Parts: sequence; C-alpha cells; structure tokens
Amino acid sequence: QGVDKHFTAGRLAHSLGLIGSAIDIDTACSASLVGVAVACQGMRIPEGNQTRIVSNKRDEDALCMGINMLMSPFSFIGLCGPSMLAKNGRCFTFDYSASGYARGDGFGGMYIKPGAGEEDFATQMSCFMGVRVNQDGRSATLTAPNGVAQQACIRESMREAGVVASQITVAECHGTGTALGDPIEVGALRGVMEPRETPLLTTSAKSNIGHQEACAGLIGLIKCCLLVMSSICAPNCHLQLLNPHLDVDGFPCFFTSEISDTRLNSNY
Repeated sequence: QGVDKHFTAGRLAHSLGLIGSAIDIDTACSASLVGVAVACQGMRIPEGNQTRIVSNKRDEDALCMGINMLMSPFSFIGLCGPSMLAKNGRCFTFDYSASGYARGDGFGGMYIKPGAGEEDFATQMSCFMGVRVNQDGRSATLTAPNGVAQQACIRESMREAGVVASQITVAECHGTGTALGDPIEVGALRGVMEPRETPLLTTSAKSNIGHQEACAGLIGLIKCCLLVMSSICAPNCHLQLLNPHLDVDGFPCFFTSEISDTRLNSNY
C-alpha cells in the first residue's frame, strides 16, 4: 500500500504541495516522452471558439519526470528469453554488431511553461515547436516497430511546428541497438526527411548511457536540449561499421562517431 508505481506522481505532489493534474504514465519505453506530450497538450492555448468548450483554464506550467530503477533480477530473465538484451552489455546503435540493448538506471526531470514573448525565449533552454503521439495500430506484432506509423507521427509534428525537412539538422532516434528496430527507424526517418541537400546528424543517447526504458525518452529529450544550447552533437559510441540493413544509399545522413559541431546558433 502506497509504494506501488501508480502512487509516484501523487506522492510527489503531496510532498511538494503541487496542485493540478498529477498523472502516472506507463507506456513502456515511451512513458516519459508521452508524459511531456501530455503536459504540452495541457498547456496549449485554445484557438478560436474552442475557449467556450473548455471548462478549466490551461495549466500554467508542468513538471515532467521519468525514472527507471532495476531492482529485481526477474525482469532480466524475462528479456533474455526473446533475446532482447545485448550479450556484450552495450547498445551498439546503428552498428553491424547490434544484437540487443543494455539496460540502465535513469532519472530525469524537465520544467515546462508556455512561452509568451521574446523575454521568455531568452531564459529558456529550448522550445517545443511541435508535439505529436500516435500508435502503430494493427502491426506485425504488439512490440514490432511500424515505419509507416513513425513517419506519420514525425510528419504531424513537423506540420504543427511549421518546418520542412531541410530545416532540421539533427535527429535523435530511439536507437535501441537491435538488428530490426534500427533499420526500420532510419527508413522511416528517410521517408520524411527527403529530399534534402545538407547531411542530417543522426544520433541516439542509448549508445552513450544505455537504455533507461521508462526514462529513455526524457533522457533523449534532455540530450537534444543540451545540443541546442551548446551547438555540439554527442557521438554514437561503439559505432565502427554501419548495420548493412540501414537504407542510407543516396540519403545524406551522418552517423556521428565523434563530437560534432553543428555550427548553428539554433537547431531543429
């Protein structure tokens, strides 16, 4: 009683005296990123006559947090059965030797508030231009990635942001380091980011710190914020030889294997 994961948000709100929505989200590896999307939707300003059908005012700010703690050996046993874990204990994302992912503990938090003017942008780490979440629907299996659904989600977020593919300089991928998942994700990225002339920097935080599962999305988002602030892209560690199943022939993408300078004061 009181220690179940479903009490986490309520316990935090109780301890800190927070009011408003306190929501626990469990969508596996996308949980923390979905939490950010839900927060952004809660702060969205209604348009036009929508103000007449909204009963409560929008949230003024939000605290989004994600946590993953490996406390039991049984989850490792369950993941070993379908060979989801890397035998060498590393996430070889985009690499020829990719055979699974390495689990990791992780915790991250992000404070979000709506931006009203230039004075707000001067103090913010980054700005969300477009946020979208979708589901695969009836795919091959429950957990199999669906490239078509991934393309649709990216396109919708770009449409909301009002940007085109040529304006995007960096793509932070899920990149678990699996022989099937990485090629599907890169293929979906190619389907959305073409045509383009400048290289697209393609990275994944899991090659740096492993897969934090429920916290993974927020960790990748924090990495993107740091990239925007510093204009420096972190490398894909352990990348020596590209996965031959990656469809990159004729596609100007760059899988960084060392620290790279984006040479831009701001990035998408």
